[in-house]
Amino acid sequence: ERRKFGPLGWNIRYEFNDSDLETCTVILQNMLKGEGQVPWDTLLFVFGEIAYGGRVTDDKDRRCIMAILEKFVTPNVLDPAYAFSESGKFRCPAESDKYSVDDFISYIDTFPMVDPPEIFGMHENANIAYQDQTSGEIIGIALSIQPREGGGGGKRPEDVVLEICETMSQKVPDKIDVEIAHASSFGTDPNTGMMVSLGTCLGQEIDKFNRMIGKLKATLISLNKAIQGLIVMTADLDAMFGAMLNNQVPDLWAKVAYPSLKPLSTWFDDFLQRVDFFRLWVNNGKPIAFWISAFFFPQGFLTAILQGYSRANNIAVDVLGFEFEILDFDDPNDIEEEVETGCMNYGMFMD
Repeated sequence: ERRKFGPLGWNIRYEFNDSDLETCTVILQNMLKGEGQVPWDTLLFVFGEIAYGGRVTDDKDRRCIMAILEKFVTPNVLDPAYAFSESGKFRCPAESDKYSVDDFISYIDTFPMVDPPEIFGMHENANIAYQDQTSGEIIGIALSIQPREGGGGGKRPEDVVLEICETMSQKVPDKIDVEIAHASSFGTDPNTGMMVSLGTCLGQEIDKFNRMIGKLKATLISLNKAIQGLIVMTADLDAMFGAMLNNQVPDLWAKVAYPSLKPLSTWFDDFLQRVDFFRLWVNNGKPIAFWISAFFFPQGFLTAILQGYSRANNIAVDVLGFEFEILDFDDPNDIEEEVETGCMNYGMFMD
């Protein structure tokens, strides 16, 4: 159920299912049949690291699932006053050893029909993300089933989308040419003779943006022709037509693009700005400040910074980390001096 909260629930959407619960139930039953004390630590490890944890690949998610299970797999559950949530609504019933199956079902029926975030160890505000996501899905479905015929003397949907295609086709930039790159953009490390780490990172980003540029150009041309009846309107192009009509990013583009929640109009403007940033980096050399949210993979950029420092100072990259200093500036173009070590970044925000 934590998956419905998006990244607030899990970093990765794991496919937990009933078989995981059944496995844990059988293990618990077998463990309790043995003599002696209840092996709480063993149960916690088997549930969190093997039964459910076997599906978990992210280290932060693994830490999270262990923290959740520690609330349930603990000797404290034997205390009648122990509750599984801060509100105290979720707890074992008093004198539960005398309960029948029907009594347990009746007790469970007193719980809320919709699980509140507190049962997952989350703040009530986590519901905002879930409700926002659900609202977006409902609106998306409503937009997808609305009729496409124009009315009231306005433009036809075909004319609207055709106009969008022509406008975007004129603005889509050419691919970034690395053959005319500045000497410092893909320079070599004098100590190792290898390409600098930032150059490797830049090359990977350019490959992704060039692929994206090619996809945008090709699909805009194809959709333009399909609307005019010059080629067949395929299912993908029809879906692209509907998305552009509703100011949504087409799936054909989203598959080759970076993650973004922006509507199509602002998404396209943001795309142009990102391409300009990397084009200037290639043509003019390494910038003084980096637009960190422009990267497809910002983690790769940060790793490249660490790797560059590691090579320059002969220190293992695994033992390095970042220290942060907040600078007061509104426009990164106002910065005139480059930092000696590390990097200056902008474009970060908190939700």
